[in-house]
Amino acid sequence: MDELKNGVHIHVDYLSFTFPIEVDEVDETASFDKYKIDIAELFFQNITAYGECRQYKQNGYENIISLGEHITIRFGGKTTMMKSINRENGYERSEETYVSAQVELKGQGCREIEFLSGGSVDYSHIIDYFQLILNGRCTRIDICIDDKDGSIIKLDNIIDIVKKGHYTTLFKVGINPPKLNESLIVDKIYETSKGKSLYFGKSNGEHKSDRELCIYDKKAERNFRKDDYLGDYYVRYEIRFRNELADEVAYSFSKLLKENIYDIGYFMKNELLRILKLKIQKIDGHPTNSARISTWDIHPKWLEFLDYVEGVKFTTKNVVEPKIEIKKAWNVKNITKQEIIFDIADSFLPLSASSLDNWNDKVFKDIYEKLNNRLAWFSNHVITDRELAMINNYRRRTYGVCCPPLTMNDVTNYINQLSEKIKMLNDNFNSDLPF
Repeated sequence: MDELKNGVHIHVDYLSFTFPIEVDEVDETASFDKYKIDIAELFFQNITAYGECRQYKQNGYENIISLGEHITIRFGGKTTMMKSINRENGYERSEETYVSAQVELKGQGCREIEFLSGGSVDYSHIIDYFQLILNGRCTRIDICIDDKDGSIIKLDNIIDIVKKGHYTTLFKVGINPPKLNESLIVDKIYETSKGKSLYFGKSNGEHKSDRELCIYDKKAERNFRKDDYLGDYYVRYEIRFRNELADEVAYSFSKLLKENIYDIGYFMKNELLRILKLKIQKIDGHPTNSARISTWDIHPKWLEFLDYVEGVKFTTKNVVEPKIEIKKAWNVKNITKQEIIFDIADSFLPLSASSLDNWNDKVFKDIYEKLNNRLAWFSNHVITDRELAMINNYRRRTYGVCCPPLTMNDVTNYINQLSEKIKMLNDNFNSDLPF
């Protein structure tokens, strides 16, 4: 995998928007059709990258459709009303309410469009499309600072300072204390991950907040998922913005991208400092016995790290984490299915009689059984829209972004090819079959 090397990097790791949608009273599933082409092009896809629209209730919506491998669109439902927003006159909300749709890009969705764009994705264009053209709003945006170096301050240092209570935060610690997980993930099958995480703010429940800071061991998380990260250190500082604050941040973020050429380090530095001030027991550089932590100096290592962040540019060149390659290496239960996915992705070629001339009986039997097993697999299974998107992402990574995407018709052709190959073997070698 082509990883960004050591250092500090800033990138978007989650985006979601809601926008007013015109409802087709006769066919609700057709309500999204008029937006399909524009949204596909916005995310560097084409119309064939959409999966099948299906009924699936979530967040008040009734229908769900995928775009590519990692982008989700929801629409339909009686509880999805929203007011459109006019930002030209000081963020005015409309008097009327409209049925809405929702577009969601999680971390891998952001990586997917960055990959498909060749590293030239313009997030300001995406934000402007939903906020200004469709009169929608951003409902969540996560911006991450990835530290792959750890030379200034490490996660263990931060946790130690927080455990001692030597910090201040914008959250009221009495009702919303920071949450420390000594183990990042616990699983009954795998061993407990040794990674740690630290949360400020809450995403749900009583006293939930519209911003949240999570600092966690990304290396441990990646390795837990069997996506081995080869570097020595990888800690993520993830700031999550929700609701109206997310919409305001996205709007400002878009302006910043257009005006300052992707330089958001200053913005992220101030957001980190707003949420968390690590302290050292000194005032004006001199040791103190004061119990008022708010009067203590900010820890010099924290200031040094934030100053480093201030000079970091926004990152748009990333790669899609190769999900099917990971599954090929680790998912033993579905190995037959993964073989089929890779066969389709690599455009499995027909066997020729001449290629069998020098085969021995064992090789011939293995190939014959493999073809029959793959054909039999389709008797009880299908390739889903998501798996087709995985196949197309793999083909783009392997053969280039311009590699034409496959469709479900190509999957059908693959099945027909399997039948033809088996028939060809029977016709040409039936009298000599070794079994």
